[in-house]
Amino acid sequence: MPGNSDYDVIVIGAGHNGLTCAGYLARAGLKTLVLEQRNQVGGLSTEYEFLPGYKASMPNSPGSLEPKVVADLNLSKFGLRFIPPDPSLVVPFPDGRAMVAWRDPEKTAREIRKFSDHDVNAYGEFFEYLNSFARKIGVSLFKPPPTLAEVAGQLQSPEDEQAFSSIVLGSLKDLLDGWLESEQLKSVIAAISATSNLAGPYTPGTAYLLLMRPLSLASSGIDTLHDPRKQYLRGSTGLPVGGMGAVTKAMRKCIEAHGGEVRVGARVVRIAENFQGAQGIELENGEFIRAGCIASNLHPRTTLSEL
Repeated sequence: MPGNSDYDVIVIGAGHNGLTCAGYLARAGLKTLVLEQRNQVGGLSTEYEFLPGYKASMPNSPGSLEPKVVADLNLSKFGLRFIPPDPSLVVPFPDGRAMVAWRDPEKTAREIRKFSDHDVNAYGEFFEYLNSFARKIGVSLFKPPPTLAEVAGQLQSPEDEQAFSSIVLGSLKDLLDGWLESEQLKSVIAAISATSNLAGPYTPGTAYLLLMRPLSLASSGIDTLHDPRKQYLRGSTGLPVGGMGAVTKAMRKCIEAHGGEVRVGARVVRIAENFQGAQGIELENGEFIRAGCIASNLHPRTTLSEL
């Protein structure tokens, strides 16, 4: 990095991903600056006052907030607290029934039995199938991703090869149909994957997103009470006290505690670079800030085409 840089790294955008990136950089001792065009941090998790005195964020739950990130950045030290709701999930259906998930697995099993006796045991077996496959392929969420060929090279048996075909290459519908009877239970589980992409459940390749929590569990080494990665119907780790904005506020405090800076109301309009690489950024007000490394929390198209 150029020795005369104002900062080691500039992170564009203070959404939760940008703040996570900046938190790790600042914790590692790099001089880090986060620039956010809006007047508060948070991105999708930004708080909105929808009625006088009442605030909320677009997402209502941290969902798959990675426990390793919470632990590494020590977010509890910076005020982040969770309250685990019970029930953790309620999904109503048009016929007047509802799927209710409880922290107690026995109570959840009774709910599943309302829709299918077969699925009471098949439900647990299905997630153990996913967890077992995640452990076998040796993929970590915290290392550069391998190629599909490298993943396939880890397979040791015809059963593993069939699991690879079903989970990684197959459709969400085919995978769930192979294990479960109840359309209601399948729809609840499918929502985990279907809300994360723009493809329908019949599309090949849509099943693999059900692997994200099993891969997290297999690669993080952290096992928390009522860990949502073990059973999807247990929902999230809990609801953050103060709403989703409390997560990103704690991240900001973490960055600043490690010497990083966060500036709001600072819109980046250009990334400056030459044959040596990144040189810095220009703000809307004309200010130029130097850095030898730029990380962007913006959409790739915005980053590459507009900056």
